[in-house]
Amino acid sequence: MCGISLGFTNDFLFFKSTAEASKPLLGDLLALVGAFLYALENVLQEYFIKKKEDVFNFLGFIGLFGALITLAEATITWEFTEF
Repeated sequence: MCGISLGFTNDFLFFKSTAEASKPLLGDLLALVGAFLYALENVLQEYFIKKKEDVFNFLGFIGLFGALITLAEATITWEFTEF
């Protein structure tokens, strides 16, 4: 919390329009949302793994959805990449 607070404060107080980043506050906000979603995923993993009968289903779906999301991200990145 301290690190992201200092990052927001730094970008808010000392941002100059000549900097390379065009929207540093948006980047900080997206980093905060990403950290929150990562923490939520870890908590939900622990919750679902506690049920012994669902361990293999959970791990299988994590692999399946992870592969599908990675494929979607790779396709989007491939479309917007200039060679």
